[in-house]
Amino acid sequence: PLPRPPLPLVKCPCCQIRTAVRLVSQSKMNPDRVFYKCPNHRRGGCNFFHWEDGEDSYVDYLVSIGATEVEEEEEMTKEGEDSGDNTGVKILDL
Repeated sequence: PLPRPPLPLVKCPCCQIRTAVRLVSQSKMNPDRVFYKCPNHRRGGCNFFHWEDGEDSYVDYLVSIGATEVEEEEEMTKEGEDSGDNTGVKILDL
């Protein structure tokens, strides 16, 4: 399988202080399961945590909270050819 393109990491939607990080669970209950969290999760009271599960993807989550915009395929192709970027995701400053 082809490697996934890098996903946008944005300021934590909860605390807006740190950038969310992508991690892979090594627990017995969730081995190799990808998740995103705020580095302040459980330390400073921030509660941002999101599992990456099939249809419930991180990009879909970011779009649903207004943190990113996903362009239409035609626009992505046109801009991707010009800029060399074909991720189709724009990061918004929240």
